[in-house]
Amino acid sequence: MKIKTVIIDDEPLAIDVIKNYCDTISDIEVLNCFTNPVEAMGFINKNPVDLIFIDIEMPLLSGIEFIDALKLKCQFIFTTA
Repeated sequence: MKIKTVIIDDEPLAIDVIKNYCDTISDIEVLNCFTNPVEAMGFINKNPVDLIFIDIEMPLLSGIEFIDALKLKCQFIFTTA
């Protein structure tokens, strides 16, 4: 069974690095990537995931605020430059 994941970061380059790494691991399936945490919230509420890679510092909503607002309980890996 694959680990369904989403990547959320306001830096597209950071998303590329994380996604490229995830693509090398056969047990991880990246469902989607987002630069906007509000859009990610809508997607995740409709498409439950097992793991979220999320930046701590983002405009609109920090990674911490995102986790507090998310209804789904899953695992998180914080990413930051």
